[in-house]
This record gives sequence, structure tokens and C-alpha cells, in this order.
Amino acid sequence: MGFGGVWGKAFLVLCLLLAPGWADAQSSRTVRGEDASGELFLPARTPAPLIFVLHTAWGRVSPADVQYSKMLAQAGFVAFAIEYPSARGSGRGWVKPYLKLAMAQPEGAGQPWGAVGFSAGGPRTFWLAAGAPDRFKAVVSYYGTYDFQTTPVAAMRMPDSRGSPIAMLDRVHVAALLLHGAKDNEVPVEMVERMKAAMIARGLPVEAIIYPDCYHSFDRGPEPGMHGTTDNGTYVVYNSKCEADARARTVTWFRTYLK
Repeated sequence: MGFGGVWGKAFLVLCLLLAPGWADAQSSRTVRGEDASGELFLPARTPAPLIFVLHTAWGRVSPADVQYSKMLAQAGFVAFAIEYPSARGSGRGWVKPYLKLAMAQPEGAGQPWGAVGFSAGGPRTFWLAAGAPDRFKAVVSYYGTYDFQTTPVAAMRMPDSRGSPIAMLDRVHVAALLLHGAKDNEVPVEMVERMKAAMIARGLPVEAIIYPDCYHSFDRGPEPGMHGTTDNGTYVVYNSKCEADARARTVTWFRTYLK
């Protein structure tokens, strides 16, 4: 699906602002477990659905992730910004400790889980979902890579399919919203469309939003200390209109599927 017009964006943002549960977050706190840590942002009322927030390959929770987590808490969710390892070769060993740590938080007790990830965090939302398929109901991926065997970025390429979300759809039961810029030179649109088709073939709810005027990292631009191009040659540009539309769609997606 393409990017809607001005009125469509305004309607989505208006629905977000007027929807129930939009209230200031009450608090946040650091939580730690064995080989796991992160920041928990709490809504006005708990328990509430818990959403993992996964940072980019920058390597840690950034100011943009904190701001996004606060937005989710204001929308009525428990947002868990996690300090997962994103370095190449770190594997998926971090998944279980973070699932265990989330399970111990009373504010999300008995509630469904979701995950939203940015760039490197995008595919890892599916890694989390595969670790607790009965608990995860929805994920949102911002400009994520879904097939590491065919990625055009040599440094990200994997010799087999084990870490690729497109190859693990038999292990997840989530509704996925895929948000992407048509001008993204790290993840081709063709890969997003293949991921969408693969999910449809599995009977999983999925929507792909392609923003025609947006690049990689369209919701935040360069991370702190980064210039407009990453070490991999990825061009990153902030676009406020795409950011606003993506945020509204994300909250609507989680409100629809985290019930």
C-alpha cells in the first residue's frame, strides 16, 4: 500500500490524539535481569499490553528510542526499551533473558506483547516473537531487513536463512506492520514485498506502507554522532510527515491487535 494523501495523514494523527488512553506517562524505571537490561516506560493505567522497543545498529537505546517509548506509554502501553546486543555475530542468545525479564514486570502481567524495531531492530522483532509465539500478537518494523541472504549490504549478509524473518514465519503468530521508504538504499522495496507475500501465504495479518519520498531512518535521521551516511553506505534522512504518519499507524496497529 502506498503513502496516503494529506487528509489521510491528518485523519490518522487526529484519531491517535483523540483515542482513549492518551494520557501522560506516570513514570519510568530501569530494570535489570541476568544478561538483560532496559528502561520501562509506564502508562497512566496498568496492567497494559507490553511493547518491546528495539534500537538500531547504533548499539544502544538512543534519545529517539526514549522519546518513542514515551509516546507509546502516553498511548496507553507499557514500553520496554531494551539494550539488546546488535553487533554482527551476537546471535539470538539475548532473546530468552529479555523475555524472562519482561515476564517479571507486574505492569504487563497477563497482557499481550508486541514489539517495534528500527533498522537492525526491525528483523529482531520477529526473533522475539519466535521466542514466545503464544504471547506476541503484533510487531511493527521500521525499514528492517527480512532476508539476510539477499541483502545488498555485504557486511550484513548471512550464508544461510536462519536469522532471516522471512524464513521463520512458521514460528510466529503475529500481525506485522512494515514501514518503509521507497528511496531506502539499504533494504530494497522488493524485499519488503516478498516479506509481505510470505506472511500472506502463511495466513498472517500484514500491511506494508511504502513512503515514496522517504529514505532509511526516515523517522529520526542520523543517530547521535552519525553523519548522513552510515559505514555501510546507507543514506539516512529525516522526514517529519512520514514520521507522523508512521507513528499514528503504529499506535493504531497495536491498539487493533494487542487485545
